[in-house]
Amino acid sequence: MEKLDLSRWQSRTLPIMSGILIVLVVFFCAITYFQMRDLQAKVGILPNVEIDSNIRQFLTSSSSGRDPLALMNTNFVVKAKLEVAALTNRYQMARALLIGRLWARYLGFLTGMILAFVGAGS
Repeated sequence: MEKLDLSRWQSRTLPIMSGILIVLVVFFCAITYFQMRDLQAKVGILPNVEIDSNIRQFLTSSSSGRDPLALMNTNFVVKAKLEVAALTNRYQMARALLIGRLWARYLGFLTGMILAFVGAGS
């Protein structure tokens, strides 16, 4: 009698569990696609730093050699712009790593939830 009740209960919940698993798989695939696209877009953004005009100005002032103060000022501006670019890239990489770590934790949580649903259904 108990096996018959168990079989009846399992046959009634099978469509519900199958539907839940299908919805979870579709949800997982969709979220994975959007998160990876967003992550790649954020990592692909490069900072916009104008260095070419400052380097050109530095080269023309150094070739004339008339004003050492202007040469030092241009040198400082070029170094500052390069430092801004380096710091921007460093923070961008840190942001991408943080997003990647959070995404890995989210995947672990979602996988555990799917396994819990599968275990509850069997």
